[in-house]
Amino acid sequence: MSIDYKKFDKIFPKNTYEKEKLDTMLNVPMEWISKFDEEMQNSGFSEYKDHRLVDKMTDRERELFVVVRSIGNKQITFLLDAISKLLKKEDGQKE
Repeated sequence: MSIDYKKFDKIFPKNTYEKEKLDTMLNVPMEWISKFDEEMQNSGFSEYKDHRLVDKMTDRERELFVVVRSIGNKQITFLLDAISKLLKKEDGQKE
């Protein structure tokens, strides 16, 4: 992804954790997400059966998965919030 670093620096003027985190997240290749699904299947935590993804986790594994998914969702929310800040029109800017 090509990032306009001038705009990026306006939103995050200092070198902060959030700035570094956003830059890293914006540059994660999309094929990484499908590799997650593949790894879940390869590890025996899920399988496709009748065109559906079937959960094969124990209760304890599922609890851990929910925690990890929650952390991932927070990271995605952070990324979407940051993108919306970058795309927001500046005051007085015409369409």
